[in-house]
Amino acid sequence: MLSQGEAGSLFDSVETCRQIALSAMGTRCGEARLYLMSVQTRQEGWEIDFGYSLNGVPVLNEGGAPPASW
Repeated sequence: MLSQGEAGSLFDSVETCRQIALSAMGTRCGEARLYLMSVQTRQEGWEIDFGYSLNGVPVLNEGGAPPASW
């Protein structure tokens, strides 16, 4: 989780996490596209969840969990 006091603005935090997720996926994602699923305020800071879609269809982990969460 990102600390609100350390992370700066919400936009900057989401963009930073998006860049990390894209870097981690690298060329393995092929035609898949990353998208923001949710941002939730937690006691420790923000929880930022990303999903990805393939040909417009969301791809979820078993149980519907987001593929990437910070």
